[in-house]
Amino acid sequence: MVTAEYLAVLKLLEARARDLDDIHGILLRQGENFQGDFALSLAYELGQAVDDDLASRLAVLRR
Repeated sequence: MVTAEYLAVLKLLEARARDLDDIHGILLRQGENFQGDFALSLAYELGQAVDDDLASRLAVLRR
């Protein structure tokens, strides 16, 4: 089973308009249940592996 946090971070890899809309929807539906610190950690680790600053992009979307 994929958690909302994993799905949001994986969608950052492509970051097409549809993916960004999906991430926005995930954040809205999850509300305070979204584990933002965990997702930022995942985004940072995955970003390091693919040489992309996914954590910063996720932080902007969470605002």
